Amino acid sequence: MKLLCGFFFSFISLYGIAQQNITIVTQNDFSNSSDRAYQPIIGNKEKIKLNQIKTATTIQTYKGKMIWKKVEEFDTNGNMTRQMMFNSSGLTSSNISWEYNLQNQLISSTNIISGCPRVTRYFYDQNGKRTEQRGYDVDGYYYGRKKIYDPSNNKIASELLFEVDSINPIKKLDYFYYEDGSKKSMNYYVADELIYTWTFDCGEEGKIIDMKESDTSLVCIRKEIDSNGREITWRHEINSTGTPIKIKTISENGKSIIETKYNSADKIISEMIYFKDGGYILNYYDKKGRIYNSNETIYNLNGEYIFSTFGFDSRHLQKSWSDYKDGLISKTTTVTKKKVRTTEYSYTFN
Repeated sequence: MKLLCGFFFSFISLYGIAQQNITIVTQNDFSNSSDRAYQPIIGNKEKIKLNQIKTATTIQTYKGKMIWKKVEEFDTNGNMTRQMMFNSSGLTSSNISWEYNLQNQLISSTNIISGCPRVTRYFYDQNGKRTEQRGYDVDGYYYGRKKIYDPSNNKIASELLFEVDSINPIKKLDYFYYEDGSKKSMNYYVADELIYTWTFDCGEEGKIIDMKESDTSLVCIRKEIDSNGREITWRHEINSTGTPIKIKTISENGKSIIETKYNSADKIISEMIYFKDGGYILNYYDKKGRIYNSNETIYNLNGEYIFSTFGFDSRHLQKSWSDYKDGLISKTTTVTKKKVRTTEYSYTFN
């Protein structure tokens, strides 16, 4: 069902409309995109609350001319209440606002598209877990999302997506667990048809699965401990091009330290090495096992981004670094060849 802008407010008042990771397989339909949308660029909620930031203005320029501008507003609890984007002509390109309850839970978001508000509303259970959201997308079409929890372990049992109505789901994820509460498997349905099953237990260490043997077993996970007491996780997936890959993650004290990806021929594709003080270096390998591209990101001891490079040689190298003032990001400079883009941040405070 498509919502027409002219009938929006009367429809809301008459019926009290309430609104609305996984992988390429589900086309990110089950990702928390609405949560990511209001993550501020300047830091987390605790930092905003601690500094009592009222507004943050971000302006990116090139050769002295504005490319885009963003204005974010916050309440005294650090929640973002509005975000407005402006294009190079100074015209509003996006206008989104959010409302929260006394528990600081998001209860509604409003996206104004061409003067027409699109409202999404959110609902929670007695344990504070989000159970449902309903609303209309940017094109004016209804959408809904519902989470059902298993009362025996308080873990999510099913996640459903709706279009047209809130009765017949168009997609569904069912979750299954072992007795200790660890995840056992997941079933993905389109309408009533089982499309894929993720099994969180591999048969043999590090072995690439023959994906053709089963149309429904696309992901499996195996965990083990090496001789140094580090946790090794093997994951088998389908990448964005439909090719099976193997991912090995080494963790220490609950933090990932190395993540390596292999193709179906067991050749390394990429390797990400995490720095202890924050940041990482990500190397990409060609068919001969040689590095052809590299990306390095460095954070300071406060976990704040300060420097990154992308590219393996001077022809493709991009550098970016950030400056801070009074503990808040004040400027980011990005250099690609001879092009320099500058992003500056300014604030007002409660």
